[in-house]
Amino acid sequence: MLYQSLGAEDSNQLFVWFEFNEHPNYPEEIRDNTHFCKNESIEIDRLVIEGIQELKLPLAAYVK
Repeated sequence: MLYQSLGAEDSNQLFVWFEFNEHPNYPEEIRDNTHFCKNESIEIDRLVIEGIQELKLPLAAYVK
């Protein structure tokens, strides 16, 4: 639902996308659709934990 709610264009903000010299670790432009940005990865983690708890998976016993 997160991707659908953002749409194709805005869902890019979830991933590591930087323009030239925008980030010191990426002096070249980067369009990485496989790795989440830090803040967005925290949101994805929250959604995964929520799903584990909703489905009452055995793993839920280890989630705080």
